[in-house]
Amino acid sequence: MCFWRKIEERYQCGHVKRPDLKQVDCERSDCKVSAYHRGDAHNCRQTCNQTFTAANWVALTKATRCADCGGG
Repeated sequence: MCFWRKIEERYQCGHVKRPDLKQVDCERSDCKVSAYHRGDAHNCRQTCNQTFTAANWVALTKATRCADCGGG
């Protein structure tokens, strides 16, 4: 099912850029929040997922300092 991906960046200087949220589409016709949700008449509440699944966290460790500390 569709989910939110939270991307957190950790820099060499110790600063952390808090998560950017990105919606990830599952591309399923039986998911109400997907861009691929079926458009025909159907009992959506009974046959389709109605919500996003749990968020997926990604932590990226950068080998540079953050922009505030003069890094790239």
